[in-house]
Amino acid sequence: MTDLRDTAWRRNRTARIALWAAAWIGCALSLAAFDPSPQPHHDEAVYVRYARFLASDGLFAWPALVRAYTEEMQRGDPVVLPPTRVLYPMAGAFLHRLTGTETHLALAQVSLGAAMLTMFVSAWLARALLAPREGVAAVWLMACAPLRLMLGSKAMIDGFFALLSLVATGAAWLALTRPGARKALAAFALALAALVLTKENAAFTWLGLVVTMAAAPRLGLPRPSPGMWRTALLGPAVGAFLLTLLAGGWPPLVEAISTFVVKVRRNPFNVLTCDGPWSRVLLDLFILHPALLLLAFAGLISLRRDRPGAVFLSTAAVVGLAALSCVKYGACLRYTSAAEFALRAL
Repeated sequence: MTDLRDTAWRRNRTARIALWAAAWIGCALSLAAFDPSPQPHHDEAVYVRYARFLASDGLFAWPALVRAYTEEMQRGDPVVLPPTRVLYPMAGAFLHRLTGTETHLALAQVSLGAAMLTMFVSAWLARALLAPREGVAAVWLMACAPLRLMLGSKAMIDGFFALLSLVATGAAWLALTRPGARKALAAFALALAALVLTKENAAFTWLGLVVTMAAAPRLGLPRPSPGMWRTALLGPAVGAFLLTLLAGGWPPLVEAISTFVVKVRRNPFNVLTCDGPWSRVLLDLFILHPALLLLAFAGLISLRRDRPGAVFLSTAAVVGLAALSCVKYGACLRYTSAAEFALRAL
């Protein structure tokens, strides 16, 4: 099936041109939409604070920040995003030190870069997983995706996380369809470790991929190799180990995360904006792009085994979104950015 799909892409020069044209136009739209706010709002200000800390004090001082965060939250101060989200502010601090750009703008530029890279990763995924016609359509829809464009102009972590999720998904597909490919397994492990270092929502992406791997034979997909299963466990474990080192040990890490979870459940803003039944995520997606969601439902219902790439993408995305929708006060539209490409692939 993969050979037939590759042959179809090689024979269809028009589809290849349209695919990469969509990727470049998506980048141009991201640049056109890039307009970071002069003053960062609450979430952006937290990432700016962490990036400035990294730029001034360095990574080895991160345990002190984790301890200060826990003490601050236990005093009853307003809820603040945890310093367990290391990789995104680290990228902003690196860009700030490299170019001298103001920290807030540097973080926004990291988000812009992630939004642009998302287009090229989407094009590569479409080429690897989908037939020419559906692949081109999916990438053109990604080019004008409002959520991707919005996140690409803000100093917020979700677009950066969505890029890593796409990379992990693509690496998982390569590892699944090319057993023993060491580069694919290494990319899969690195992407999973990076997700853990980026945001706690890595659990949903990981769960979606692992469930898809477990159900692969029933879905008409290749059976995962033992090496792929080991990689699926080793990658997050390495990320968690590095996060533990950065936090100064396991107890400070657990205390920081548990304090954040308790505070979020009591925060009036989260209760007001992220509460609701499991269907809240679907409702928000429907409000943002109703036609796309209806078409995705139709594609999901009519999905057949002769579209293995779409089966793989949709299963991982549906499982991840279902797990996300079950989390108390976790129904936030920004969190669905990791499933944007899968929705359009259907």
